[in-house]
Amino acid sequence: MNSNELLKTYFDNTHVLQSEPWGAFKSAMGTKCVQAGDAQMTLHKIPLSPFKVGYLPKARPVELDLEKIYEIGKKENCISVKLDVPHTTSNYQPPTINYQLIKGGHIFAQSTLLLDLTKTDDEILANMHEKTRYNIGLARRKGVTVKAFESLEQEGAKEALENFVKLQEQTAARQKFFVHSRDYYKSCFETLSREKMAYLIESKVENKTAASWILFRYEDTFYYPYGESNYELRSYMASNLLMWESTQLGKKLGCKVFDLWGASNNPDDEKDPWYGFTRFKMSFGAIHVNLAPTYDLIINKALYMSFSAINYLRWKLLRATR
Repeated sequence: MNSNELLKTYFDNTHVLQSEPWGAFKSAMGTKCVQAGDAQMTLHKIPLSPFKVGYLPKARPVELDLEKIYEIGKKENCISVKLDVPHTTSNYQPPTINYQLIKGGHIFAQSTLLLDLTKTDDEILANMHEKTRYNIGLARRKGVTVKAFESLEQEGAKEALENFVKLQEQTAARQKFFVHSRDYYKSCFETLSREKMAYLIESKVENKTAASWILFRYEDTFYYPYGESNYELRSYMASNLLMWESTQLGKKLGCKVFDLWGASNNPDDEKDPWYGFTRFKMSFGAIHVNLAPTYDLIINKALYMSFSAINYLRWKLLRATR
């Protein structure tokens, strides 16, 4: 596919976060999930109040019936509904409506990287950076091994998931960011793997986990939402081999697009904290895509303004104490 065909294939597919199994997973974690027309949103209680915030991630424009979303949000006592990075490109303009819709703070990255899985292995390798191809071979020569798990029933899967969580926690502590709980990852993998939608893939060096990722599959798209590596084993280039084997898994599953899930808005900005992993992903030949901005659909303006100010201060305090 050329770049335009790749983008069309990607955006024509419903995003995994709008899938029914994802809604089932969020419900299992105690977060109410409701339908608002053709879109799916979760409801999040505001502490010490009877109010909620609606959250509607990654819906395609065709699925965004804003009047229906407003109606459901009001019925559920929401002060606003966050339409977080609609599943389309950055030139998206929301339709004119009778309600207030403003650009809001985003939770998901506003850019991503897409890899074409319809290409042959030779074509994918040819599109890689020369150093990346070398590092894949180096990892093999150093004895790095890779194994994928489709469910927790497989031998070694529970241990692999535990190792994944440990890497998440270690990296979060080192780089001072927040990760989900152990139960979140376990429930996520259990729920989606039952639908053949989640895969745990890890690379090892001398029986030590060097890198570990959870991957999603939905419709024609393969996703890389969660992953970390062992900093002490970074010289083995295990993540390079893991990415290559992940592309092979995605192709085997019949996927056409590999969404590498998150990148800096300007991949050339060396001061951006996401610069390193953005360049890593791009080195595999992925194309950079700026996504639509996040919008907040306002239902109760006064409460929305108050909550936004308090929430801003809350996150500023949390980050300062990491």
